[in-house]
Amino acid sequence: MAVDSLPRRSVVDLLEARLREAILGGTHKPGSLLPPERELAAGHGVTRTTDAPDPDSIQLADVEVHRELARATGNRVYVLLTNTLLNAYLPLRTTPQAPFEDATQAWKRLAPVVHAVVDRQGEDAQRAAEAYLRGTEKIMLNSLEHDRRSSAVDNSG
Repeated sequence: MAVDSLPRRSVVDLLEARLREAILGGTHKPGSLLPPERELAAGHGVTRTTDAPDPDSIQLADVEVHRELARATGNRVYVLLTNTLLNAYLPLRTTPQAPFEDATQAWKRLAPVVHAVVDRQGEDAQRAAEAYLRGTEKIMLNSLEHDRRSSAVDNSG
């Protein structure tokens, strides 16, 4: 009889889970900088190379924040729309980086949405979400326009 092997968790997976728990538990505040790599590694008893951040998993964790916000609305249509947009975005996520390059600024834009949802202020959450989406869209469009202009200059010379 064939036995399926259980998935093994790597040291990086375990560290990622611990870090997530520390953030969700309030040890590290959302939007704040993490401790320096050396301190973070020492706190978990690993080397700095083991503890090196994986930008992809950090970005995917941000996607989960958006999914949780959608679920918190209790609106199944909103959850479906959010998941549809995120599923379309994920394969292209390396292209529109401008809104997310500065984690502190990205959190400042998203924080009003999170706080309104946590405080169960539906109208405030809606207004904050609209402002967040408009602001993020503007940053993306400006970045794309800048990239187009840079490309045109590069191709003309």
